[in-house]
Amino acid sequence: MSDQEEETSELRAIGCETALLNRADGSARFWQGDTCVLASVVGPKEVSVRDEKHDQATIEVVFKPKVGLASIAEKSLEGSLHHVASKIIIGAQHPRSSISIVLQVISDDGSLLACAVNAMCLALLDAGVVLETCAAAASCVLNSVDRSITLDPTSAQEKAASAQLTMVFAKDPQNSLTLCTSRGAFDEGQFDSAFELVAAATRPIFSFYRKAMQRRLSKEHRLG
Repeated sequence: MSDQEEETSELRAIGCETALLNRADGSARFWQGDTCVLASVVGPKEVSVRDEKHDQATIEVVFKPKVGLASIAEKSLEGSLHHVASKIIIGAQHPRSSISIVLQVISDDGSLLACAVNAMCLALLDAGVVLETCAAAASCVLNSVDRSITLDPTSAQEKAASAQLTMVFAKDPQNSLTLCTSRGAFDEGQFDSAFELVAAATRPIFSFYRKAMQRRLSKEHRLG
């Protein structure tokens, strides 16, 4: 099921396709510009006794690079994605079960973690997993010379920047910061400016989620 691309005032064009994989309970291919990630969700399903939690679901996240085996950097991304999944999934709804999330990089032209978070959230929604809240992510890079901030950077912009921040926000009244990763040096003023810019950039992503799910449900209703 495909959703047309949407232009935003700050982000590169975003788009998605949902319900792509027959063997998954939910799936989504999400892209921002030329960065694209495919996410799949299986579960809740039976879990081995070794991994069983009596009061929570066991959440598994696997992040796969476009080619080859995952590097240390990609394992770090996997850890960040697991942190976000653990924050937004209501694990108590499915004790003694597992929810497995696999993310496959299709193409990477910058802002990869943000793209992966957004793909994961769409796949969880597609699977009907009970969530505490949705999450949306965006990245920005900082230039130490002119103190400019560029949102949703490409790979070339990431390499040229003095610092990079990726922030994940929850959709709640407090606009809670669920995760923040960074590299490079920046001061408090730059962080505050980046925070406001990235927080504002996630709002159209939440809107995009809602429209994507509405289209999915509308199509299911017509077919049913």
